[in-house]
Amino acid sequence: EVVREEIEKWKLIDTNPSTLTSLVENLGVKGIQVEELCSIEDLNGLQELQPIFGFTFLLKYKPYEHAEPEESGDSNDIFFVKQIINNSYVTQALLLLLFNLDGIDIGRPLTELKETLTTFSPEMRGLAIENSEFIKRGHNDLAKEGSGELGHIYHYINFVHKNGTIYELDGKRDKPIPLSKCDRENFLDVVTPIIKERIYRYSDIKFNLVAIVKGRKMIYTEMIDELLSERDILNAQLSDMMELEQDEGVEDIKNRLVEIENQVLQYQAKIDSEEDRMNTGTAEIMRKKFDYTPFLFNYLKTLADNNLLDQFVEQAQVKTHR
Repeated sequence: EVVREEIEKWKLIDTNPSTLTSLVENLGVKGIQVEELCSIEDLNGLQELQPIFGFTFLLKYKPYEHAEPEESGDSNDIFFVKQIINNSYVTQALLLLLFNLDGIDIGRPLTELKETLTTFSPEMRGLAIENSEFIKRGHNDLAKEGSGELGHIYHYINFVHKNGTIYELDGKRDKPIPLSKCDRENFLDVVTPIIKERIYRYSDIKFNLVAIVKGRKMIYTEMIDELLSERDILNAQLSDMMELEQDEGVEDIKNRLVEIENQVLQYQAKIDSEEDRMNTGTAEIMRKKFDYTPFLFNYLKTLADNNLLDQFVEQAQVKTHR
């Protein structure tokens, strides 16, 4: 008798920033971070998240909102993918955005996958991603224990800058939609009003809005490296000046060295804060993946064997009716 191995299905994952950042890392991409934007007010602080590579709405699908516009994007500019599987919509959203970023190292696995899919149609790309064991494994590794199917159809809408144009990339459409011309430098200024308008438009729909940004830890580390390089140069200059018994400018260099040390400490504190945040997120992911059923079963059985279960139930009912 031939035993066929059951094909693993796409499972549900959370859409919180920690899970999405871990998902990007699972797919082999380093130095990318996902930040959640919870309200219009959060858009006022976007400059602090720079550089921002794109935005993604994750939301319920409403067919009547998806009449296809006449104008479409140039397929030579945009790598577009059609959404196929409902449970994988989060991963496809991030993949589609990553595949359209310029100057970002997305890692060897995704680079090879993108090259393989280049000649495919958007629908075939979606099917290929659905059947990619590497992508599915990276996704399912973050799934909640006992996750099933989504009760509704969900999809994504990406906003990304490509070759002088902001594009809307919606996995439920048939093609990319060009929205506005802009330079990379003023992408944020042009896209922010678009994002605000969409927040109002989707106010009656449950959605998540996230920004895909450069990893904060990487930025702070780079800043520390620059400061330490400046410190080494200034120390060398100071040493030369001391040997020449030159007093002019010595105090300025010493003051700048103190400033550098303070700035290094500040950036290191930010790195520590980011690591704490990521560790908390990782712990939460592991907690949700853990199957507590055997523990609870044995705990309740032990209570029952010791004639304590009824007592605990009565105490719980009393607390409930207070």
